[in-house]
Amino acid sequence: MPCQANRIGLNIVHDHAPAAFMADLPGFVRQVDDFDPLNLFATALRDEDVTKSMYAGMGGGPSESKCPGKTSAVCRALRPVLQLLDQQRYMPTMLATLVCQSPADIPGVLQLPSPLDAEARDAALTYLLYPSDVDTVYNAALGMYDLYWVCCLRAG
Repeated sequence: MPCQANRIGLNIVHDHAPAAFMADLPGFVRQVDDFDPLNLFATALRDEDVTKSMYAGMGGGPSESKCPGKTSAVCRALRPVLQLLDQQRYMPTMLATLVCQSPADIPGVLQLPSPLDAEARDAALTYLLYPSDVDTVYNAALGMYDLYWVCCLRAG
């Protein structure tokens, strides 16, 4: 993604034309075509309009840049698109959308990789623990009575 190479905040991808972006999420995913940049996009989302804050035009007066719920809305819209295109391939990004929305849906994260094999579930757990607190994930697994995740979290 050119945004990465030029150190441009990935929020600009959404904030430049939010309605057009949300309308063509499948096109966005196909153009990126790799879960790593999609993960960076999901984890970089902030509840502000960067076209009015970080990338505001020169000479313009201050304007309200807060966008409450933007991150959650984008994450909730992106997840079904990823699931439809290729659930296994985009599993890390789907996990990221659950963790990055507000509030984070840790039980949803733990349920999502259930149909996968043990190796894929372990990879999902490794990815999940990067942006999340281990104790929070452990308590969610205990609350779900999911002994597989409890054992994995205690062993790791």
